Amino acid sequence: MPRKGRVVVVDGQDMFRDLLVRVCETELNCEVMGVAKTGGAGLDLIKAQDPDIVLLDSHLSDMNGYVLMEIFKQACRAPRFLLVSGCCNAGTVHRVMQSRVAGFVDKETSTVAMLREAVVAVLAGQSYFCARFESIWRSQLNPANSPFKILSPWECQILAQIAQCKTDQEIGLALGIAPRTVKTHRSNLLRKLSIKSSLKLVAFGLSFGFAE
Repeated sequence: MPRKGRVVVVDGQDMFRDLLVRVCETELNCEVMGVAKTGGAGLDLIKAQDPDIVLLDSHLSDMNGYVLMEIFKQACRAPRFLLVSGCCNAGTVHRVMQSRVAGFVDKETSTVAMLREAVVAVLAGQSYFCARFESIWRSQLNPANSPFKILSPWECQILAQIAQCKTDQEIGLALGIAPRTVKTHRSNLLRKLSIKSSLKLVAFGLSFGFAE
């Protein structure tokens, strides 16, 4: 008999977290090693249980899901991540494509059947991206005014934080860098994008869907 897939679920929404567990255990016969509702608890759980895949909410109360994935990026035996998110826009798509993500499911438009397909695919070593994600990704390949053409992945992460109206101190804490480094990046973003103020930079980030 083949070994059951080992799964950890990290999601801040109680009802959706329970749904993920039910689908994995009763419909896919996976072994759910544990559940967590915060990034910190999820980080400890993943390290302790060494799962095959992690079903991860992108926006947790204490930690951005992308930051959690980055921690495991250099690990020799890292789990595969299936991101489940209530936000799917151009900014989301760009961040996902720059992260260690094996799949993406949009909470707003995906069905339970799609969720099952995603888990099965990721457990099998394949990838799965929902239809809405793929549609946005295709539309962003060659937009004339896309900031993705001139900004580095790291600058996009900084812009995503700025679009949430965070201070340099808050951004530094979220990304693990010094506030003065954030200030430098903020200045570089203003220059690269030919934007005159931080307020307009926030508006720019929002217009391209960088904030979740």
